[in-house]
Amino acid sequence: PDVSDDPLESATDKRPYKGLLPYEEEDRDNFFGRERDREILVHKILAHKLTLLFAAAGAGKSSLLRAGVIPHIKDPRELNLDVVYCEEWVDAPLETLKARIKGSLEARGRLDAGAVPQGIEQSELKDFISFCALFARHTLVIVLDQFEEFFQYWRTRGSAEYTDFVRQLSAAILDQTTPCAFVISMREDCALELDELKELKPELFQNYYRLGYLELRDASKAIRMPVKRLGF
Repeated sequence: PDVSDDPLESATDKRPYKGLLPYEEEDRDNFFGRERDREILVHKILAHKLTLLFAAAGAGKSSLLRAGVIPHIKDPRELNLDVVYCEEWVDAPLETLKARIKGSLEARGRLDAGAVPQGIEQSELKDFISFCALFARHTLVIVLDQFEEFFQYWRTRGSAEYTDFVRQLSAAILDQTTPCAFVISMREDCALELDELKELKPELFQNYYRLGYLELRDASKAIRMPVKRLGF
């Protein structure tokens, strides 16, 4: 038979498995086994100003966020809210986060390019988010993933930039007037690094979710369902 008609050849082209790479938004239809975790986490995010997500290295917290939680929140058929995802902490964190917020809203057609006044871009993070939230659907969700890397890259430098970001992020989370919710995701062995966010105590650890490794039933589902969608 013609190889183009071979379902195995076709399935190979679609690559339903990611291997060691994290799942992305475009992989949401092949992401299985974390439905309950997604439901619990989404509920926590929408009910609280700050949600902490902890997991051991390799448990899949980034995949859960990217392919499970974020698409569900953004989907017009579901919650249809705006989400900002930031996982890059090597460069200046304030500028990076502001650029991600602005870029996310522009990509969704909420904010026109160049619509943010220069004075706002240079303002405190709290004021910048407050301005951008005016253009977002209630509630603007801001996800700070792999946040342990922020401490690893910046804490040892002892720079004013590190202290300033911690201060401004804390102020933005404490702001009760802006309709936004924060998610901080990091390895559980680095959780004590969050003690640096002193202004958020004692409420800092009141709302958190620990993601465990897949149980056998869910792991089986994660293996079987992607190829079942391809007809196997």
